[in-house]
Amino acid sequence: MENIPKIIEQQLLQDDRVELSDWVKNAFDVARPLVVNENEIALADLLIQESFKAAQTKSFSLEVTLAAAFDLLVAAEYYSNVTNGGWYYCNNGEPGLFYPYTNICPRCRLKGAFFYEVANKPASGIIGQATSRLLGVYLSRLFAKTGKNLRFYQGAEPIDLLVYDEKEKVMLLAEIKAAPLVTLPLVIAAGEQTNLNADGNVAEIASHYPLAVADLTTQALFMLLPTFTNKAELYRLINLGSATSKGRKSAGWAYGQISKALEDRELFKQYLDFWTNAFGAYETKATSNTTFWFTNGCGQPSPRL
Repeated sequence: MENIPKIIEQQLLQDDRVELSDWVKNAFDVARPLVVNENEIALADLLIQESFKAAQTKSFSLEVTLAAAFDLLVAAEYYSNVTNGGWYYCNNGEPGLFYPYTNICPRCRLKGAFFYEVANKPASGIIGQATSRLLGVYLSRLFAKTGKNLRFYQGAEPIDLLVYDEKEKVMLLAEIKAAPLVTLPLVIAAGEQTNLNADGNVAEIASHYPLAVADLTTQALFMLLPTFTNKAELYRLINLGSATSKGRKSAGWAYGQISKALEDRELFKQYLDFWTNAFGAYETKATSNTTFWFTNGCGQPSPRL
C-alpha cells in the first residue's frame, strides 16, 4: 500500500484481524491524490455557490441545481477539447457555424425542423475519464463547503475514486458511472459561406454543410442556450471568447470563460430553466419536446432532413 499515506493505512487497518481482498489492496496501491487545477476549483466553487443560491429561492431543489451545475463543469472540459473540424454551416437565420453535441442542428430544432448533424460527443472512454475525475473535483469542493475534511484519491479499475474521512476513519471506494445530461452546442458567427456551383458561378453553400474552422484562436466561440419567453422557444448566445493556441486542455480556457459568463446573474437561472425542462423531457422520453433532442443519449432524429 505504497501510495495511500501510511497514517491512513494504519488508521484503516488498526484491527489486525481485518483482511483485505486482493482487489482492495490493489486499489490502495495504485491510488494517487486527486490533482485539481485552479480553473477547475474556481468554476466548481462558483457553480456550487450558484446552486445553493438557486435552491434557496425554492424554485429548484438543491439536488437538481447541483446536478445541473455539474453538467456545466463537464462542458468546460468538453469545450477545452473543441477541434477545427466538426462544425456545420447553417443559414436558417443569421449565418453561423455550429458545433453540436447531439445529432441535430440546434437552431433549426428550436425553430421546429429536424436537420441531422453528426454529434461531436466524445467517445465513451473519454467521457468516463472526464466525468469520474471531475465528479471527484466537484465532490471535494462540495464537501469542503460543508466543512467535511475529506481526502480524495484517483484509483484504477474497478475503483475510480477513493474518499477518506479523517474524522470517522472511513474510506469509500467508488466506481463511477456518470455522464452529463446536456452539453450545450457551440456557435461561431459567420458571414455567408460560398463556393463554386456546377455552373462555375459563386453561390452560397447548402445549409448544414460541414466546414472546418481554420483558426480557433481568432474566433469568438458562443454557447447556445435555449430559453423560454412567453412560451416561445428561443435561444441566447453566451460569449466564451476564443480558445488559446497551445495547451487548451491544460490551460482550461473554457473553465475560466464559463466562470466569467456566470457573472451575468440571470444566466444560471435561465440555464436551470432549460436543464429542468430537458430533464423532464428525457425522463418521460417526450420526443415532441424540443429540448429532448438536446440531451445526450436522445438517439438520432427521425425523420432526417
